[in-house]
Amino acid sequence: MGGTAEDPHGHVVHHELAGFPGSRALGVEPKQEATVVFVHGLWRTHRDFDPWLRLFASWGFDSYAYSRQGRLGLPPSRAQGLSFEAGLQDSERILDALGGRPILAGHSMGGLLAQKLAEAGRVRASVLLAPASPKGAQVPPPAAALPVLLAILPRLARGRSIGFSYRQASRIFLNAVPEADRRRAYEGSVPDSGLAARQVLAGIPVDESRVDIPVLCLAGTEDRLVPVAGVRKLAAKYCADLREYVGRGHFLIGEPGWETLAADVFRWLVEHRLAAAREPVYERV
Repeated sequence: MGGTAEDPHGHVVHHELAGFPGSRALGVEPKQEATVVFVHGLWRTHRDFDPWLRLFASWGFDSYAYSRQGRLGLPPSRAQGLSFEAGLQDSERILDALGGRPILAGHSMGGLLAQKLAEAGRVRASVLLAPASPKGAQVPPPAAALPVLLAILPRLARGRSIGFSYRQASRIFLNAVPEADRRRAYEGSVPDSGLAARQVLAGIPVDESRVDIPVLCLAGTEDRLVPVAGVRKLAAKYCADLREYVGRGHFLIGEPGWETLAADVFRWLVEHRLAAAREPVYERV
């Protein structure tokens, strides 16, 4: 896939694929062999990953991210009634349209989708960013999260659409974002499916014996949605590499200093011969 005057290498371009709105950034030359696809979580969209796409394109990767149903104009309104399986089917359609076996990087529920796609043999490596835990690797939420979880419990129980207020979001998943930047981060939130959230909390099974690819897990010690203890159990399940970041929360993909995490991911890819080494350009991007 070559660049054009409208789609230059290294620049993020917004477009649509298989009916899903998304972003892409074509890798600068010389290109890496693998492509990278980023998968968003609940209450978020693909737009969280635009800076990541730009950075990974600077390292030579053709990089992509797409939003699933229930957001950015895609029905149903407020993601009402969408299941985890619907999100998995959307992700499979996106991979079908892209072709090949990419490196998949998933955040939150996107990390759980990445685990299911790895189980299905759809990817060559998985990077799990504050990933939702599969069945058997879950741990209780921290006390700081309980007021918000109790407030949304009735909608979870009924599978109704759920949207966080600014105060709730600040408490449960933007707690490590500096207050000066938190409002902008919150504005990227969207309502999402209570059914899918309930299913994730109940536990989605993944057969680790079928995940025979390199896996990297990244966790924040201040994550109030996916406690670091749960990510440790998940990493043990897949015999995965684990990176823990002190002071980081659930939104570690958009917290100040996210470039350091991205650089750690890139170094890991190089160590596992999934990428050729490049200069550390992230400080200039």
